[in-house]
Amino acid sequence: MTNAALRWAEEASSSSPDPQAYRAGIYEKLGDLSRAQELMEQIVDEPAAPRIRAARSLQLAELYEK
Repeated sequence: MTNAALRWAEEASSSSPDPQAYRAGIYEKLGDLSRAQELMEQIVDEPAAPRIRAARSLQLAELYEK
C-alpha cells in the first residue's frame, strides 16, 4: 500500500503549487520523517514567493519538532 500511496502522491503533487513540499507531507503522514525532512531541507532556501518560503520554513520546523 505504501508504494501505491507514493505513486499517487507523485501524480497528485504535480498540480500542487509546491510539489516537493507536498511530497514531503505525504512522507510525513506515512511516518518517514527522515525522508520528509530531507526533501524539505533541499528546497527550504530555494527562491520562491515569500508566502511559499514561509510555509516551507514552518513545515521544516514542524518536522524538526517531531
